[in-house]
Formats: sequence, C-alpha cells, structure tokens
Amino acid sequence: MASQHRTSPVVVAALLALAGGACNGDSTTAETTSTSGDTLAGCGEVGASPEVLALPSAGAPAAVDDDLLIARSHIFWRSSLGWTPEAEIELPEGECCRAAALSGDTAVVVARIEGAWSGGPAFVLERERGAWTAIPVSPGYISRSVALSGDVVAVGCHGGDETLGCQAPFGTVGIYERMGGAWTQTGLVQSDTEQCLFGESIAISGDTLLVGEAPRAHAYVRDGASWVRQGVLEAPGSDGHVALHGNVAVVGRRPMHVFQRIEGTWQHTAELGTAQPDACAWLALRGGCLAAGAPLGDGPGRAELFEWSLAGWGPAGALTSGATEADGFGTTVSLTDGWLAVGGHDAAWAYPLGP
Repeated sequence: MASQHRTSPVVVAALLALAGGACNGDSTTAETTSTSGDTLAGCGEVGASPEVLALPSAGAPAAVDDDLLIARSHIFWRSSLGWTPEAEIELPEGECCRAAALSGDTAVVVARIEGAWSGGPAFVLERERGAWTAIPVSPGYISRSVALSGDVVAVGCHGGDETLGCQAPFGTVGIYERMGGAWTQTGLVQSDTEQCLFGESIAISGDTLLVGEAPRAHAYVRDGASWVRQGVLEAPGSDGHVALHGNVAVVGRRPMHVFQRIEGTWQHTAELGTAQPDACAWLALRGGCLAAGAPLGDGPGRAELFEWSLAGWGPAGALTSGATEADGFGTTVSLTDGWLAVGGHDAAWAYPLGP
C-alpha cells in the first residue's frame, strides 16, 4: 500500500482575464474484481505536480469529467497546453457555484445567492461549440446538492414551499431528465423520517440514486418511470455525505462506511477512518478509488485516498497543497478516470491519475 506523502504543486496558470481526492499508489497496481462482479481498479499513480488553477474569488467547488473541469465560476478544457479556460459561467440569477456536477457536455450547478445561506436555484448548463447555456431546473433558494449521470439530473432541496419545487415539509430530491432537448421533472423522492438533512448530499450512477440522511443513506433504483427505494444503508456515526459508483457506495465521513450491492442487496463491507475525521467535507468515488476531502479552518487541508484490492479497502496516500496556512484544500473533491480535482478557497488543483 502506498505511503502518505506531501506534494509540492507547480503553478502553471494564474488564470482569468478570460479574454479569449488521489493516490500516490504503486503504478503496478493490478485490476481486481469485487464480489459483486464489478471490475475495480485502484487509484493508480498520481502525478506529483498538479496543475493549479488560480481563481478570481473565494470558494471553489470542483468537478471534473474527462477533458472538462469546473472550478468556482469557470469552465476549463484540457488542451495540449494543459487546463485552459473556456468560459465563465453566467447564471440568470446569482453567481456560480455552491455545488457542481459534470458529465460530458452537460453540467448542473447550484447558484450562490447573497444572504441565502441555505441554498440557491439550480441550473443545467449545456455546451454547444464551446458556448454554455444555463437552463433553470429548480427555482427558489432551496437547492443545495446536485448529481448528474448522462441525461438524468438530481437536485437535493430543503423542504418547504411547493412553489419552490420541494413538496414535503422536510428534505426532497427532484429528478429531471432530458427529453427531446428539454429538461422535465420526472421524479421526486422525499424523507419519511422528518429529517431536514435528507438530500444534503446526493450521488447518481446509471439507474441508481443515493441520498444522504445522517446517519444513513437511502438507495433508490429506477423502475420504469418511478424511483423505488432499494435499501437503507445504516452508517452509525456518519454525517450522511455520500459517494456512488456502480455497485459501490460510501456513506459518511466520521467514519466512512463502504457498501456493495450484491444481487440487489446492499451489504456493509468496510469502515474507513481518516487522519482528520472532523475536517472531512467531501467524498468522490470512481471504481476502486475513493477520495475524501479534509479542509481545516485553521490550517492547510488535505485529500486522503483509499483504494480497493484483493485485501479489501485500505489507505493509499494523502495530498496537500504544500501551503503552511489555511487554504481550504479539500473543500471539494471530484474523480474521473484520468483526473482528481480538488477545490480550495481560491484555487483548484488538477492531479493526473496514471495506471
């Protein structure tokens, strides 16, 4: 298992005039197969010198997918010169972004509204020929989490006013699908335990939706036009943060509970702890690689990595920005097959992941 290390990033861009979670694992890590039949590769080898995307304002949710990356209010694409700014996100209301998810040429974000601490409106962003268009999907100041898989978007909302898209007194998750070029709400799942934290964190993978509700998560699967609860993933001591990929789910950060879906049943398979359990704020999962962001309010943050092998889940290293003071590193983490993106107060870090 790889040892922990501290990276010293090379700043390659001080961006934006806009005029125009990972591993230092052994590169010989082999692919392994879980008991559910999924092929799970570990995290692979992380690049020692990430690209650092300097941002013009504080707060940097980061989302990455293949050759596109969202950091704060900007979208970058991967060119032969590195991560290059493509567009500044302009929303009909508020600024970008409280939360973001990215899949191909589509993104979903939650706007930041001054004075609205609890949430903001959600927008889908669609890309055509390098231009991005914002489409409102969940109005009002109640959206707080988003997830995206192909043509399906999920938006976690605070409970309350039906006119704002949330039709229960407590948390709900609205599900929207792209049909004929338009986004239509096709589903709604809601808390039945009077839990206002339902939907604080959500994840979607294919036809499976995972909704956090401390100290547990609810798994739903698509059944025709409906979403049906498949199971409740109890995670004692957790805060309901979730990550999902295929038949693997992770719930919580104090500690993190790993579940696998085997023949339609979710089974608890591991419990993982972090070096800074009280600071962990975000989870990302891709195959057999798990990233846990751990920002600190009074010191430099970190991103801790875990990977799956024939011996089960175990630690695979840790990353820092190299800063000596609070930088918010690890506020958000996002994984795709070739990249780990880590968000901080005024920058995002993009780590290449090798085989």
